[in-house]
Amino acid sequence: MRTKMLCGQLAVAIVVLPLRGADTVKSLLEASKTAFNQGRYAEAENAGRQALEMAERNSDPQTPLCLSNLAAAESAEGKYREAEQLNRRALQMWGAAPNDEMQTAITLGNLGVVLSSEASYAEAEIAGRQSLEMLERLAGPEDRRTATALNNLGELYNREGQFAQAEPLFRRAIAIRKKLSGQDSLEMATLWKGLAEIYQHRGNYKAAAETLEHSIAVLNERLGPQDVRLAPFLSALASVDIAEHKYKESRKLLERDVAILEKPDAPVQPDLAAALSNLASVAFYEHRYKDAAKLHERALAIAEASLGKDNPLVAIHLSNFAAALMQLHDYARAEASLQRAVEILEQPGARDRQHLGDVQARLAELCAATGRDGEALQHYRRAIEIRQETLGENSPTLIPLLRAYAQLSRKAQDYAAAEKAEVRAMGIEVRNTLRPYSMRAEERVTSVPDC
Repeated sequence: MRTKMLCGQLAVAIVVLPLRGADTVKSLLEASKTAFNQGRYAEAENAGRQALEMAERNSDPQTPLCLSNLAAAESAEGKYREAEQLNRRALQMWGAAPNDEMQTAITLGNLGVVLSSEASYAEAEIAGRQSLEMLERLAGPEDRRTATALNNLGELYNREGQFAQAEPLFRRAIAIRKKLSGQDSLEMATLWKGLAEIYQHRGNYKAAAETLEHSIAVLNERLGPQDVRLAPFLSALASVDIAEHKYKESRKLLERDVAILEKPDAPVQPDLAAALSNLASVAFYEHRYKDAAKLHERALAIAEASLGKDNPLVAIHLSNFAAALMQLHDYARAEASLQRAVEILEQPGARDRQHLGDVQARLAELCAATGRDGEALQHYRRAIEIRQETLGENSPTLIPLLRAYAQLSRKAQDYAAAEKAEVRAMGIEVRNTLRPYSMRAEERVTSVPDC
């Protein structure tokens, strides 16, 4: 049984445009932008909120820009619901102004980042693609803002496991930034993480680790060893170490990650929840199931408080917590957690089908462990159906599900179903022989999810 590694917040700077207009609003916005670029997100939010209040009070034409600015700060703090509402308000105001296409393009990109962080992937892709198309037309294909849009869209595809679609986007973004800023610039360092995740997915752990270590070295030098912007890179490198069973090394990285995110000036609570969940995954792989359960429970509480109890990422935390409880034979609590996860992921408007399939697979394991083979088969069928729908009929992640289904079918003396599942699993395995099969890479979730 595996838990899902969670991914942190998208590690890209959200673009905020230079301002013109009333001096006081302008100065507040510039102060907010400066604080944001230095990773002081609480200060950025405070200045941005003052600018918005003043702009709204005076019916200032810069109000939509203030909305977008404040949304950027709140997104960086993990306040995704608030950031989404602010970005939508800004888009609505800019939609009525035909001369504000550039601001619209940038805000669409920001909205896509927020939606991705909320696991609303389909809508995030629409916003991200619209933003990229507009920026290529308005700013040009070699502009830094186009590079940001390319990276954001690539990060979204990585979260969905669509690595083939993500890679050319990352490579284009890196080529643009390298031309504009140089090989070892801070901007370049922030772009390498997505490509490293693709290397990991392919089983090229050496390339993934070297890429992330280079980025971390640049960020350490430019930002300092305790800067909150280091956190997602530490988590990504820990994920590579976990894939190579280097649990001691991964634990050190994640403990540093947690220490950074627990600082008073690092209020990104969803990322802290993800880091704790990833640390719990290390304890899980080291067979320290009580420690894993405690860490997952703490991560779950933080995620519920910061994201809301019905957020899809909370469902991933619930599933991770259940995995640890199952190892402790606490099946009642594990099943309650999984059923709650299903309720969240099946609520009206829910779009996170991939994680629903993962939860169904875990429910199947639980039912099989408690002697309810008939229910287990139902859950496996559902998990297989969803996984092939979201990842494709030849995804290697189907192989363990099909083999588990075959084993239970054979136990139920349904030999025809068992043979059919085994043959299909073998076919998928053959079709994937040209690329390394890494369940760890395929199971990766987005900041929380065992990501």
